[in-house]
Amino acid sequence: MKQKVKRTYKGLSKRTRSLLRRQEGLDVEFKRCVQGVDQVDLVGFANSPQGGSILIGVDEVAKSRAPQRGVVVGCEVGDREKQLLHNKATDCVPPVRLEVFIENVSTRKPIFRVEIPESAHKPHCTRRGTYKIRGDGRSNALLPRSLLAIFMEAEGDQFLRRFKRATEQMRSDVESDYAQLLADLRTIEQRLVGVLGKTVEARRGAAGEGEEVVDLVAATNSKVATLESGQRDTREKLDLLLAHFELEDALQARRHQRVALFVSLLLMNDRSLPADRVLRALRRNFPEIRVEALNRWVVEFFDELGARSSD
Repeated sequence: MKQKVKRTYKGLSKRTRSLLRRQEGLDVEFKRCVQGVDQVDLVGFANSPQGGSILIGVDEVAKSRAPQRGVVVGCEVGDREKQLLHNKATDCVPPVRLEVFIENVSTRKPIFRVEIPESAHKPHCTRRGTYKIRGDGRSNALLPRSLLAIFMEAEGDQFLRRFKRATEQMRSDVESDYAQLLADLRTIEQRLVGVLGKTVEARRGAAGEGEEVVDLVAATNSKVATLESGQRDTREKLDLLLAHFELEDALQARRHQRVALFVSLLLMNDRSLPADRVLRALRRNFPEIRVEALNRWVVEFFDELGARSSD
């Protein structure tokens, strides 16, 4: 069950008390009222790696010989003001996601705490097309080179997500083709058993059916050869692409986890089991996994086990 996030505080939250002890800077801004919050502030934090927080109803006051700190002065925190904040965020391009908290409501000085996480859809700009990023205590203009870098990073992340989904689909398609091939082979086997089981008296009548099965076997052999060739090419291409983008094959990762759990259970029962017996057990229980992968995982597992023992 998803835990409900607390949005209203009678006093000041631990997070807010921590922010008040700091100066305005890279990830915190103080505002007297909601009207003082500009779209520039929102896009600046959303475009920054660390995101940021805005405390509304807080003024920055400097005591003698001491750094400036935030002081709670309070502000209007009604539905109108809250909606105004969301409207400012929605008018950004693309809209900026923010979380609004109301604090200090048991006093005459309530405040807003607005949390703006780093955006997954940056870069953002204001409604008038201004791009900003948070600097030291202010929102600075995004220079063309920096803006291009953000665009390239966002497009690269999107491409990698799409590529990963595509490779998973390709793996699934290959597995589906082989499942269909096995079903075809089982059908052939059943038909062959039926033909070969006929009595001698029925040989003449079964001759035509035998020729039909021979044709079916030849066609299936051709299909097997085509599938094996295509599967090898597909796997080689996928492995090269995954290695190039330093991505883990999701299907193989899930299989590796299952194998690791199986080996752990085997060794819990008998710690003296040699690697070759473990491998044979894996081949019996995981026929869908290539022998090369099982061999490699068993070697890695026993190497890791040996390293732990030596420690």
